[in-house]
Amino acid sequence: MLAVIRGVDEFTEVDDDAIQTDILERMLAAKSWEELTTPQVVEHAKDHLNKPLTFVGARLAKSTVENGSGVYMLIDALDGDKPILLSCGSSNVMTILAIALARDWLPADGMIKQSEKATKSGYKPLNLIWAPPADEPF
Repeated sequence: MLAVIRGVDEFTEVDDDAIQTDILERMLAAKSWEELTTPQVVEHAKDHLNKPLTFVGARLAKSTVENGSGVYMLIDALDGDKPILLSCGSSNVMTILAIALARDWLPADGMIKQSEKATKSGYKPLNLIWAPPADEPF
């Protein structure tokens, strides 16, 4: 899916070693005991719907969900000043972030929204809406 987006061919999948390296790098970058000892929690993007966030990075990981795209995205974001790690399998959100990453448009402010209208199969798609900075009104 993402390979068809121009300029995203360097957007590579994350393997287990890369995830472990990321965890160690976060620990080494800790500026306090609390940062060092607080485990990194992966939260689902749906738990942050309609919330202003700053999107700072993203990477793909293999998905074990059957009948899906085969990948999901790990998204590095800021909720105010707090770094958060989100997981998201929405093709809309993944495509937008892949393009933004490939074109060096991150960090950027936005929010994840869920469509009020369901598809024929009952699914309510997610989308990423770009927005002004969190200190400005939407």
